[in-house]
Amino acid sequence: MIVSQDSRGIIRGLTGFKQWVPLYLTDEASKAAKFWLIGVHDYNFIGVIPEKDELEPAVNPRPAIKVLKIKFPYIKEDDNEIKKQSEVMKSQLVLDHERFRSNQWVNYKITREKTDNFYTYSDSILDKLELVQLEENVEKGIVQMIQEHVIAGEYEKALILASTLKKMKSLDICLFLCNNLNATPLIPKINDLIEV
Repeated sequence: MIVSQDSRGIIRGLTGFKQWVPLYLTDEASKAAKFWLIGVHDYNFIGVIPEKDELEPAVNPRPAIKVLKIKFPYIKEDDNEIKKQSEVMKSQLVLDHERFRSNQWVNYKITREKTDNFYTYSDSILDKLELVQLEENVEKGIVQMIQEHVIAGEYEKALILASTLKKMKSLDICLFLCNNLNATPLIPKINDLIEV
């Protein structure tokens, strides 16, 4: 994934050469506000944080490397529900990027020898079975959130989430949930999504 960091500290990732998604925003009060991005590994940001009086990291002695995880800007993960939604968003982001990598680079995974310098770049590409498993996990997380919204009577939120589902099986599960939880206003709308 191509990643950039602007002068305000916002780290953005280019997902599948489609759009830039904000992945991290350091708040001014935290020590990580001066985070200098070096690279990305397994969707974690690797960089250094200069000492409090320094404008940039020192060359000697070499500063300690810090790792930051994806933390979507403007989403406070205080609430358990928001934390779950954030995890599903992260999984969707990873899934989109892994699909792109698989479509673009899977040929290199097959043809590169272990002695090739670029073998490590293509070695971690997910195969079809791993992509399907990742997609099922994302869909399962969305269906769980839909169930929670239906139980809470938040039908609009449940419908928005249902519209993001890609598998017919997941939509059928949503329809089953709506029938069992007496969410009659949602049933025709879920049926419309199934027919599309």
